[in-house]
Amino acid sequence: MADEAIASLGLGWADSVFPDELSNSEQQRIAAARAIAARSSVVLADRPSASQDEATARLVFQAIRHAAYAGAAFVIARHDPINL
Repeated sequence: MADEAIASLGLGWADSVFPDELSNSEQQRIAAARAIAARSSVVLADRPSASQDEATARLVFQAIRHAAYAGAAFVIARHDPINL
């Protein structure tokens, strides 16, 4: 499940690299994907799109919405002006 979530955020290639080889944006997307893949009932997300460009932020929030529709509750703090 984690591999699918990571691939859905454009990082399917990242399974063979160490965290310090990833950019902050990539690390943040991996963390979001792992939180989603854990299928927690509640996920706290502090600025999950802070290091992302607009297109990538939309991918992150699309994955969050998909997990929310599946039953997860999200508490999200964000400061970016992107309307998602």
